[in-house]
Amino acid sequence: MSLEDQKVKAIYRTFLAARQKCKEPTGTLSFEKVARTLRKQYAAQQGDIDFKVVIRNGKAAIKTVKRD
Repeated sequence: MSLEDQKVKAIYRTFLAARQKCKEPTGTLSFEKVARTLRKQYAAQQGDIDFKVVIRNGKAAIKTVKRD
């Protein structure tokens, strides 16, 4: 079970845009690092999660959401 590249790219683009909106630095935010983290979390939960980009307290974050 793996997370599709298309979905990872969409999450990354959304996360990058959210960080820019919050005026957070994006220079050290690489696609590979985000993809590795997302895939690790996805595998650990055996694919029973989705990801959602949220802004909490003025900072962008990627939240895991349990699938129904």
